[in-house]
Amino acid sequence: MAKARVGVAVVGLAGVGMVHLMAATMLAEDYRLVAVADTDGERAKTVGAGFGVPAFTSVDEVLAAGGVDAVVLAVPPFLHGPLTRQALAAGVHVYCEKPLTPTAAEGRGLAAAAAAAGRVVQVGLQYRFLPAYQQARALIEAGAIGAVRRVSVVATTWFRPAHYFTDRPWRARWATVGGGVLMHQTCHQLDGLISLVGPPLRVDADAWRALHDCEVEDSVALLLEFPGGARGSLVASSAEPVGSNRTEVHGDRGSLVIEGFGLRRAAFAGSAGAVAATQTDDLATVPVTWTDLVVDGGRAMEFAAIVDCHRDFLAAIAGEVAAPRNGPLEATQAVETINAAYLSALWRAPLPVPVDDADYAAAYQDLCAGRATFPRIAP
Repeated sequence: MAKARVGVAVVGLAGVGMVHLMAATMLAEDYRLVAVADTDGERAKTVGAGFGVPAFTSVDEVLAAGGVDAVVLAVPPFLHGPLTRQALAAGVHVYCEKPLTPTAAEGRGLAAAAAAAGRVVQVGLQYRFLPAYQQARALIEAGAIGAVRRVSVVATTWFRPAHYFTDRPWRARWATVGGGVLMHQTCHQLDGLISLVGPPLRVDADAWRALHDCEVEDSVALLLEFPGGARGSLVASSAEPVGSNRTEVHGDRGSLVIEGFGLRRAAFAGSAGAVAATQTDDLATVPVTWTDLVVDGGRAMEFAAIVDCHRDFLAAIAGEVAAPRNGPLEATQAVETINAAYLSALWRAPLPVPVDDADYAAAYQDLCAGRATFPRIAP
């Protein structure tokens, strides 16, 4: 018997929602697009007519219309939690854009709500589905680069013009977006890093506003400590026109470098300890062999990863896998680190990950109310 298609509605059509609509049409053997919704009624009507489905202006209307098995939420982050809970209460599966929630406590609460409802929640953190991250993870787990000693993330390709914030003011405010470049953009690279080496135990962070007239930060620098003793750093910015998207993982027997969406592996003879013990020329360069494992295919690879994230969501709904790769608890690991980083930057002190939920809740309320802020550091 053929598998029943999942009736899906896409909510939020101003940006990435259109990408999810294209993904749904590519997966027409598994998805049956039943509705679209947007608070802009004219936009919803135009998109609905283009895809031949009913158009609505709210999740209430979508759920009341019936025939919906799953919703894709491509709405501002402050709506993620409430709309996910509403869909779960109606017995509907949820694919929610990142970040799932602004606080780790709320993310854990949504995980409990999904479990109680017996429904699947998938979070749109598609970097885990990129071939570079999948191959890197397999190599690390197989011990190909030995014990991980150091990691580095540079995520400065997130440059945004002033129009990005003035066109949609919710992107500039703590209460509606939950954070700046670290929460709203670099959660992709951070989650990708966590998929490779696990979440950090400790963070020492700084955050500031270098360019944009926003409440939220546009620049961050993190020092990270991981289980097993590995150390690392993460630098991110939406204020630099010249940027880099590079993740490095250095082990005792080699290194992996993800540049853009490509992957390279560096190998040398033996372990770093053996090389250090046996080499007698103080200034000699260690012979290293570089191998290209994944060629950077540009944005097409990111779209393919989004489609694969949907495939994983569908597989979890069908019971073909026990849980989606980006379930709410898994996705909340990045939020735990981000919450700890923001609190570290405010308190000017290194902190464990995760931090106390009550401490972050108080700090977040202060940020939303303007009682706390990150410094404006202009050139």
